[in-house]
Amino acid sequence: MLAMFKALPPYFGGKRKLVKQIFRHVPPPSEAPVFVDAFLGGGSVALYAKARGHRVIANDIADRAVLVGRALIANGHVRFSDDDIRHLFVEHPANDHFVETHFVPDFFVARHARIIDNALAHARAAKSPEKRDLLLLLAVHFILRWRPFGDFHQPGIAEKFASADYEGNLKLFRGCFGRLFRRPSIEKLRLIAHDINAGVFANGHANEMVQADVLDFLGRIEGDVLYLDPPYYGSNAYEKVYQVLDQILAGRIESRPNSRFNQREAEQALLALFEKAARFKVWVLSFGGGKIGREECRQMVARFRAAEVVPVRYRYHYADAGGQRADDKEILIVGRAA
Repeated sequence: MLAMFKALPPYFGGKRKLVKQIFRHVPPPSEAPVFVDAFLGGGSVALYAKARGHRVIANDIADRAVLVGRALIANGHVRFSDDDIRHLFVEHPANDHFVETHFVPDFFVARHARIIDNALAHARAAKSPEKRDLLLLLAVHFILRWRPFGDFHQPGIAEKFASADYEGNLKLFRGCFGRLFRRPSIEKLRLIAHDINAGVFANGHANEMVQADVLDFLGRIEGDVLYLDPPYYGSNAYEKVYQVLDQILAGRIESRPNSRFNQREAEQALLALFEKAARFKVWVLSFGGGKIGREECRQMVARFRAAEVVPVRYRYHYADAGGQRADDKEILIVGRAA
C-alpha cells in the first residue's frame, strides 16, 4: 500500500498520511460499492479507495489533478517501459523550450528545464492517451522534486543550490535536492517511472476521472460514499501555489482566479455543495484552518443531515504539505443519511 503512494506527486495539502483515519468512516465496498471523490487534488484518497476495492469516480477542475486521476485512477494497465525512459533523451522536434525560456533561472536550472521541455514534447506526441498521461505525470514529478515542499513560493532555490550558495538553507537543500543532483538524469527518471508504475493497478472496476465544475459533477453522478475536500477559505490558494506548474502544463503564461471555496463566497459555495450532495448516503468532509470554524462548518452540514465531528491531529510532511506547525489541526465531518 505504501509503495503505491510513491506514484503520487508531492502535493500541498495531500491526505496520504490521513487515509486510514478517513476510511474508518467509510463502509466497505460490499456495503458501499461506489466511492466518489469530488475534489481529487493530489489523489491519495481516491487511490486508497481504488486499492480498497471501491469503484472510484473522481473529479477535479485543475489540469494537474486531472492528470493524476487519468494516469492512476482511470488507468489500470498501461505502465512505463525502459524504452519510454530512454526515448526521453532523444531531442524531440516539437520541443518548444517553454520552460527553459520562461522559468530559468527563477525556478529551474537550464539543464533540468531542457529535460522537462523534452519530456513534455514526447508526452504530447505519445500515441496512446494513457502513455501520454504517464509521461506528463513523470514530468510533473520531476518538476516538483526540485521544489521545497512541492510548491513554488521560493524562486531561485535551485539556482542557489547549483551554485553552492547554501547559506541558511543547507539542511533544506540536502533533504530536497542532494540525491537528485548526485544522480544522472536518466537514473532520476527511471526511479520516478518505477514509483509511478507501482501506482498503476486494476481493481476489477471501470474507474473514472472527470474534469468538471464540482456542482455540475455532483448533479449527474450517482454513488454511495461522497468524499469532499474543498479548498479551505483563508488557506494558501492552490491556484497561487501551483501557478508555475499550471502554466507549464498549459504551455502558456496566465493567471487563474482562486476557487470560490477560497474566497468570500466560501460559505455560500459550501451550502450549494451540500445541497447537491443530498442523495449520497455517506459524506466524509475534510476541513481545517482558514476563516470558517469547525463548528460553523458542522452546523452547515447539519442543515442537511446529522453530522459528527472527528478531530484529527497530525504533522504535515513534504509529500503532503510543508511549513505547517506540528499542532495544526484538521477535522473530519461525517454525515449519514437518515
